[in-house]
Amino acid sequence: DKDGKILEMPSDHDEFSKKADEDFSDVPKEVAKRARILRNAMFSTGFSGVPDEWWHYDLRDWGNYEPIGAKVLRD
Repeated sequence: DKDGKILEMPSDHDEFSKKADEDFSDVPKEVAKRARILRNAMFSTGFSGVPDEWWHYDLRDWGNYEPIGAKVLRD
C-alpha cells in the first residue's frame, strides 16, 4: 500500500493452486478487489493475463521487440 505494507493477494506468486485463477470466488472480497485493480491496471496499459495465474502478465505485442541483452541492462 502507500505506506509500504504488503497486502494480501489471492495466492503467492508462482502458486498454481485453485486460488491462483481469476475466478476469485475462494478468497475474501477485499483480496479479490485488489487482484481486479491490478488486472484492470495491467490490461489498460497493454498487458494480457493468464486465466489460471492472476499474477502472470505479458505485454500483448511482446513479439515486436528485440530482447535486451545483459550488457545493455548493466550499462
